[in-house]
Amino acid sequence: MGVGDLMDMVGFDDVMNEFSQALSKVESGATWVVGTATYYAIHVEFGTASQKAQPYIRPAAEKVLARLHEIEKEAKDMDDLIKRIALAIEREAKKLCPVLTGNLKASIEAERIG
Repeated sequence: MGVGDLMDMVGFDDVMNEFSQALSKVESGATWVVGTATYYAIHVEFGTASQKAQPYIRPAAEKVLARLHEIEKEAKDMDDLIKRIALAIEREAKKLCPVLTGNLKASIEAERIG
C-alpha cells in the first residue's frame, strides 16, 4: 500500500472539501499527498473490530486547515502554500500519532507527486 492508496482510504474528502473549493479558484501545478506506507496505518486511523480508532491524520489535517489563513500569509505563491500545508499536516500527524513503535510515525510523510 502506498501513500496515495492510504489517502484514498482515510476519507479526506470531507476534511478537504472547503480547502479544495478555495483552490479551485486559483491555478497551481503542485500536488502533494500526506500519508504513510505502513500496512497497519489504516487500522490505527479507523480501528478494527477489536481495536478502537486512534485518528491522527484527519485531526492533523483539520488542525492545519484551521490555521489556513496564518499559513497563507507566509506563502510566496500558491505552490508554496500547498507545500506549506502538506508539510504542516505531516508535522502535526507525527505529533498526534498514537503508535509508540516509531515505524508508523517515521513513515508519515508529505510527498509532491505533481
